[in-house]
Amino acid sequence: MTRSTRSHQGRQRDRNEDYGYSFKLDEVFGLVVADGLGGHNAGHVASEVAAKTFGESFQQLNSGDLDRETIQMCFEDAEDAVHRKMRENPDEFGGMGTTLVTAVIKDETALVGNAGDSRAYLINDNEINQITDDHVETEHHGMAGHRRKSSYLYNVVGGRDDEIQVDTFELNLSQDDALLLCTDGLTDELSDDRIQKVVSKADSISDASRNLVDYANRCGGSDNITVALYTLS
Repeated sequence: MTRSTRSHQGRQRDRNEDYGYSFKLDEVFGLVVADGLGGHNAGHVASEVAAKTFGESFQQLNSGDLDRETIQMCFEDAEDAVHRKMRENPDEFGGMGTTLVTAVIKDETALVGNAGDSRAYLINDNEINQITDDHVETEHHGMAGHRRKSSYLYNVVGGRDDEIQVDTFELNLSQDDALLLCTDGLTDELSDDRIQKVVSKADSISDASRNLVDYANRCGGSDNITVALYTLS
C-alpha cells in the first residue's frame, strides 16, 4: 500500500483551517480529512480536534475488523470532543464546527465515513466516482424573476447542533484504484474529470497529491486545500 496526505492554506486565505493525516493500526490503515467551517470561531481548532479524536477513538475501539458501528462511535466521540471544547471556552470556540470524512482500510476493503461536504472519491485510469454525498441544503429566495439561491451545510461535527448524521460506505478496492479524500478547496477549483486525470497520470501517489494541490492553487486557490490518497500498490 501507499498513502500520501497534503494540506495547503491556498492562495487567498490567511490561515489553514483544514486538517488531514493518516495512521496505521496493525493491519488497518486510516485516512482522516476535516475542513473547519469558514466564518465560525476557531475552525482550525474544530478540524484538528475532530480529526485527531476520530483517529484516537478508532485505535481504542478497533477490534481488527471493519464495522459501521465503530465508525459511528468514532464520529460521535469527535462530536463530543468539539462540543466539550466549545463549553470550556464559549467566547473563543462557541459555534465552531468542521466537516469530517474518513476511511479505514484493511486488505482490499475500505469503510468510508462522512459528515459535511468534504468528499471521498474512487479513481482509476478510466473513471472517477464520488462515493460520499454532500450534506448541503440549497434554498431559493426572492420573487419570481429575481430569485437567488444560497447553500449551507446542515450536518457537521460541532456547530450549533449536538446530533450528527454519519454516512458510511463500504468499498472493494482493486490494484488499479486510488481512494481520495479531500476538502472543497480542491473540488471547488478542479472538476472531477481533471482530478481523475491528475491522479491517473502521476508517477506516484506522492506526486499525485502534490499535483492536485498545485493545480488547485493555479486555478485560484480560493480556499484551504487538503487531500489524502491511498492505493493498494
